Amino acid sequence: MLPFDKQVRIAEKVTTTEIVDAERATQIWDEQVAKIKEALQKTTFLGEGAANLAKLLSYMDIAGQNRLLETLAEKQPELVESVSEKLLTFEDLSNLENEAIKTILQVLDKPTLALALHNAPPAIHDRFLENMSAPQADAVEAEIAQLTFEQTQIADTARQSVVSLVRNFAAKGLLKIG
Repeated sequence: MLPFDKQVRIAEKVTTTEIVDAERATQIWDEQVAKIKEALQKTTFLGEGAANLAKLLSYMDIAGQNRLLETLAEKQPELVESVSEKLLTFEDLSNLENEAIKTILQVLDKPTLALALHNAPPAIHDRFLENMSAPQADAVEAEIAQLTFEQTQIADTARQSVVSLVRNFAAKGLLKIG
């Protein structure tokens, strides 16, 4: 799996190493494994195009990301939707700072939040509730408990609207992501 030139260098080292004590061999092995891991972390693998683009965009500021995605949307709206879904996911919201979550909670209506938090991973569910007052958290929990089966079927749509809100706020400088 390594590039051919690295395979050659490793082969050369193997042929020039005759006898090494076990401790030194372990040290050499660990050094080589660390170098390989470092190279893998810096490597972008070809594969699913939207995932690759999302990874590259993650190195840009959000305003730059949005400009590029808006331009791409004119020609390839399906690609932009796929990239956007990979760029910031609902699960990523568990990494937001408390202040960012509080900013979102100020504008997010209770029904949308309840839908988004329905069957959400505990880390996200807890992050939102811990940034509310006890009465607010109880009200959201009550709203979640009262959701009908039909309502729960649009939970993914509610989650995507929360992610869109976060991206829009970040683009306007109202909160920081990542």
